[in-house]
Amino acid sequence: MLAVRGAVLTTNKIAGCPTIKTPAQVVFYQARAGYQGPVHARYEVTNEQGEFATYDVAITVQEAPPQQNKPSEDAGSQLL
Repeated sequence: MLAVRGAVLTTNKIAGCPTIKTPAQVVFYQARAGYQGPVHARYEVTNEQGEFATYDVAITVQEAPPQQNKPSEDAGSQLL
């Protein structure tokens, strides 16, 4: 499954521009359970003015490495 979501990204890594916030499109992909191999996806993103862009991506699904410590539900990045 491929899902495109709007988000706001922030950074404090650019000198002189603390806490920059910028709109972004974030793409999430989840393969079928147990699938390994190549995936090809093409999708379009349309903005509020009706302009669109087409993206063509190749994804290789690999077996997940064994987890040493299960991460908490709060771990990871957070989108605003």
